[in-house]
Amino acid sequence: MSEEEMIDVLDEQGNKTGKVKSRSEIHKDGDWHEVVQLLIINSKGQTLLQRRSFEKKNSPCLWSYAVGGHIDAGERAEDALQRETKEELGLSLNLDGLIYCGNIKISEEFPVLDWKDNEYKKVYLYVWDGSIKDLKLQESEVSEVRWMSLKELEIEIRKKTLKLIFVKSLKSVLDVAKENIAKINLNLTN
Repeated sequence: MSEEEMIDVLDEQGNKTGKVKSRSEIHKDGDWHEVVQLLIINSKGQTLLQRRSFEKKNSPCLWSYAVGGHIDAGERAEDALQRETKEELGLSLNLDGLIYCGNIKISEEFPVLDWKDNEYKKVYLYVWDGSIKDLKLQESEVSEVRWMSLKELEIEIRKKTLKLIFVKSLKSVLDVAKENIAKINLNLTN
């Protein structure tokens, strides 16, 4: 990325303030901002996880949601999801297939990076039954992907045996998504 992302600043209630800052300024100043999180699930009730690249400044090598990223200033959440999914996984989303799950307010600190990350996460689900062999991973962002049953992921979150990113956030995203999985009649017992 040659130019730094520019992001809308929000107030603590999630309203746009009219200010726009660079991604680094947002994190340095601890401003509230919006991000998108996408859980990709298949018809077997498994979710796609990505392992963050070793090159990432924040939380390298940790497992995370299938796709996540900042919403650029003036960008719609759905467009940000489409952009991030194409960049990170090489996968084109059919926007009609997106299921909006909700908005989560999360505040996390990263003292090593001198960051305070105050985010409103817009969480979406997407059903995809493709093969991970067909994905084209962006090496600077993603080192590998894998399928995991939702039940197994919940156990991993509880036991902390898998090196997961932002466990508090991941659990919140998963909880919101599970409320919506029933809408698409997937089996959660796997």
